[in-house]
Formats: sequence, C-alpha cells, structure tokens
Amino acid sequence: MLARLEAGLVELGIGGGYIALFEQRDLISKWSRLVMAPRDARVGELPSGGIRFRTIDLVPPRIGQTWREGLWVLEPLVFQKEPLGYILLPGGAAEPAVYATLREQVASALKGALLLEQVLTHERRLQVEVARRTAELTRTNKELTQEIERRMRLEQEVIEISNRTMQRIGQDLHDDLCQHLAGVAMLVSVLRGALSDSAAVASIEHIGNLLADSITRAKQIARGLYPAGLEEHGIVAAVEELVEAARRNYPAVIDFRASPDFRLPGTDRALHVYRIVQEALSNALKHARSARIEVQLYREEKSTEYGGAQSAGHGGAKSAGPVGARGGSAGANGRRGEGDRAAVLVAKVTDYGDGLPKLMTGEGMGLRIMRYRAETAGAELLIERLNPGTRVTCRISGGQGEKS
Repeated sequence: MLARLEAGLVELGIGGGYIALFEQRDLISKWSRLVMAPRDARVGELPSGGIRFRTIDLVPPRIGQTWREGLWVLEPLVFQKEPLGYILLPGGAAEPAVYATLREQVASALKGALLLEQVLTHERRLQVEVARRTAELTRTNKELTQEIERRMRLEQEVIEISNRTMQRIGQDLHDDLCQHLAGVAMLVSVLRGALSDSAAVASIEHIGNLLADSITRAKQIARGLYPAGLEEHGIVAAVEELVEAARRNYPAVIDFRASPDFRLPGTDRALHVYRIVQEALSNALKHARSARIEVQLYREEKSTEYGGAQSAGHGGAKSAGPVGARGGSAGANGRRGEGDRAAVLVAKVTDYGDGLPKLMTGEGMGLRIMRYRAETAGAELLIERLNPGTRVTCRISGGQGEKS
C-alpha cells in the first residue's frame, strides 16, 4: 500500500513524503514509527516495523537536518476521531485541496491496512496456539493411550495370575489334600475291621463318613477353583459339572439346558465365560435366595441386515447395561445381505429370588470382575432386574464353534 502511495505522489508531481504512525493511538503519543520516506532521504530500506523516534522530532534524527530547508505540509492522519499518525508532504502543490484529499485517502487506507495486519497477526497467533495445543493434545493422547495399554496389560496380568493361582491351589487340593484324606480314610477302614466293640465301630464309621464327605467337598472346591475338564471336554461339560456340584450343596432347583452346538474355541475365552456363569450362579445361590435357578447355554443365529435374532429354543433378553459389544462379520463379498447370519453364543443365568437392590450406590467386586471378563472375552454382558429375580446374560458374538 505504501509503495502504491509513493508512486501516486510522484504522478501527482508532489514527490515523496514522510508517513509516521503513532505507537499509541492518542493525541500525545511520545513515540512514533517512520514507515515511509522519500527515496532521496538517504535512509535506505526501512525495516518492516519502521524506524522508532520521538514524535516531537517529526522525523528520525538519523535522516539529518537538510529536510528542514524545504517547504512541507503536515497533515494529521485521523480515522473516525482515532489519531493514527501524520503525513509530511512537500509544499507547492497547484491545488491545496490535494493535501486534504490525500490526508483522507491515506488515513482510510492506513486504517484498513492496520486492521488487516491485526487480523493476520491474530490468525498467526491462533495458528501458533492451535499448533501448540495440538502438539500438547497429541502428546497427552499418546501418554493416555500408553497408560490405558499399560493398565490393560496389568489387568490382564492380574487375571492371569489369579487364574494360575486358583489352578495351583485347586491342583494342590486335589492332588495333596484329597489324597491325604483318602489315605486317612483307608486307615480308618482298617481300624474299623480290627475293632470288635460295636460302639467303637459306630464311631469309626461316623469318622469315615465325615472323611468321605470332606474328600467330596475338597474335590468340589478344587474343581471350582480351576475346571480341569474345561480344556479336555469343553465349556458345556465344565458348566454342567458346576451345576451338579451346586445341586449337591444347595436346596434350590437348578435347571440346566445346553445346546449341543455351544462351543467356544480357545481355553482363555471359555474360561472367562465359565467364570461369569460361576459368579452369576454363586450370587443366585448365596444372595438371591431363589428356590429355582435356570442356567442356559445356547447358540443364536442373528441376522446382520435386520438386526433380528433367532434363538435355538430359548427366549431373548432385554438389554440393561451392555459392556463390550461386538458386531457380526460381513459376508464374503463385504456386504451384509438378507441371508447373512452371525453366530451368537449366549450364556444365561436366571434366578427368581430377591433380585438386585433398587438403589445401588456402586457395583461389588464380583460384578466388576464379571464385566471385565466380558470385555476381555469380547462379549456383551447384560444384567436385568426381573419381577422377581435377576437375569445375567453373556453374549459372545462371532462364535463359530469347534469341530468335533
């Protein structure tokens, strides 16, 4: 803009001039900056910010005093009562009104340039701030992602350590304590044969019965800690054995139904689902005080286009508190059509007892572990209030089953 103004002054026959801008937009600005000077003023190329000088000097002292020998016209540059600076032009123009016109035009153009410069400066500052904040957010997001991954690894390690610990304790109970008790039971049997007193024989038989019951209970605890038959016989057999043990120890009627095609590949995933069923059954027996409990394992065919579900002879469940849902897979051509169906394996425990409290201040450790196991297994955990009772449903999407 200043270059075009200088060229225009030459065309008008006025020659060059000086333009100074106040550092402070008021009438008593002590400092100004020279932003334009005549080519013959011997100031060289002005810096981008101009030359700073005291306003009382009119022009910077470094220019010298020879300019005072000429005739100059000083016009204030004011835009809507806002003092911007002044313009110093050589006198002698044929039309004095030219100075007033230049004053108004230059003031308007300078104000526009200053506003544009403010906008550009603000944009540059915003860009710098956005870049800085983006870098901070990227760094924070990276740190957060690393922390989440670290916590997930720690949680997985805790679950694995828990599984190994329970497995070791279960094996110790089965291989050590149960064998030891069996040995004691044999000695009791030998002692009973050597006694002739009927009272003593009755006492020894009672002790033998207690030992047999202790052996049975120890084996049940060992199987509950780690289902040894899970890997060999599959999850259906392991859950069925869990239900049988519960029937022996609790008076509740436990109905167990399982589809023959309910199979979970992978011991770790099957173990997580087994633990969820175990915890739900334990809660129903110990806390719900239900006289009847249903345990179901079945395979559900789910249409991926319409979202409908067809179960293998079992009722569906309403969703309440889903965790870790997983979608079905697409067909071979990448599209989901009417004939595309995704296999969903469903493990369900239903009781008709006291149910969940209406006002729950928080989840217990058991529920939190169940939800974490569902997430780890890539499953969806649904917990419903019934009237009366509670239903716990674990849905495992994408189950393809195992080949026999």
